[in-house]
Amino acid sequence: MKRVLAALVAVLVLGTLGYILIEKMPLPDAVLSTVSVMTTTGAPQNMSTSGKLFTAALIIASISMV
Repeated sequence: MKRVLAALVAVLVLGTLGYILIEKMPLPDAVLSTVSVMTTTGAPQNMSTSGKLFTAALIIASISMV
C-alpha cells in the first residue's frame, strides 16, 4: 500500500513539475492538468510538441500504476 501511495505521489509531483517546466503553466493549472491526465478524464489543450509527448508519457505512467 505504501508503494502504491508513493508511486501516486511521485507521478503527481513529476507531472506537475513537467507541466510547469515544459508548458510554463501556473501551479494550479499544472496540478489540474496532471490530475486530469492521471484519471484519464482529459488532457490539456494547446500544447507544444514537447508537452504532447510529456502528456503521452504521463498517461502511460499513470496507467502502469494500475
